[in-house]
Amino acid sequence: MKVLLVEENSAVRSVVRQLVMSPGTWIQECVNAADAVAAYAASRPDCVIMGIGTKDPDGIAVSRQIKEMDPAARIVLVSDYDDAAMRESGIDPATTRQTLRVEIMKQAVIQQEVDRKIFFGLTVDELKKYFEAHQDKFRKPENVTLSEIFLSSAGKNEAEVKAKALQLVAQLRAGADFGATAVANSEREANGVRVALQTKGKVGAFQ
Repeated sequence: MKVLLVEENSAVRSVVRQLVMSPGTWIQECVNAADAVAAYAASRPDCVIMGIGTKDPDGIAVSRQIKEMDPAARIVLVSDYDDAAMRESGIDPATTRQTLRVEIMKQAVIQQEVDRKIFFGLTVDELKKYFEAHQDKFRKPENVTLSEIFLSSAGKNEAEVKAKALQLVAQLRAGADFGATAVANSEREANGVRVALQTKGKVGAFQ
């Protein structure tokens, strides 16, 4: 996966880099939004993470330029703008947060379930042997399907929330239906309605 990271603050770039970095991920960094259009045109990344600080107010305008160049561009805005200011600029803050959350979740799943258990759990010879025996599988794009059961910790006892999470994991590993478990337990809401009632916990499928 190719990621274009646009952020003037080196500390923020470092944090974001750690969140999304994994084997197979290539990150190109731009210090200011003005360079992002040319960088996008040159590399056509899979995702753009655009930081919008007070010293670089053109981030939203540059995001629009990238969208005009490529309507399918996936842009995650990391901003100090309030929701009203973002809406005035034509940016949906809820969608922005959801996109960032999904990207971080996707990379966390890949690192935890794929890289740690498979890539780093095998020797170089074992990896090479598997690759040579299954080369057809490496000609297709990587596909990741994400689902979630969201438990809010806001105003709750953190230990109790963690205990419930562990209980749900045990139920799922024992064979419980994920969709039904998500409908019964997931607490994420959109416009005051629990989203799992419609999605059954499914977040999406990604390449």
